[in-house]
Amino acid sequence: MWVENKRLLKLFGCLDFKPVWGLLSEPYHDSGPGRPYYSPEAIIKALLLQRFLCIPSERVLAEKLAKCRDYRRICGFRRETPSRGCFTYFRRNRFKE
Repeated sequence: MWVENKRLLKLFGCLDFKPVWGLLSEPYHDSGPGRPYYSPEAIIKALLLQRFLCIPSERVLAEKLAKCRDYRRICGFRRETPSRGCFTYFRRNRFKE
């Protein structure tokens, strides 16, 4: 892991989402139809990573997450990563206020 990525991992590890977890996870449910959802915390970390690394679009962000294990680890994703549409949907619906 590169030194820059280690710093990002340490920084992102310090983020505390407990105060806003209820707001982030409100529209999600663990049971019922549909596929399992990605962690809202991981999605936010990925969107922050996009800003820190000056990644120009959510499409490029999704590609980088799919290719780079370090970036997936920093954000909290396993092997499966969200599509660009997932990031767009999350950003538009969770941050519209």
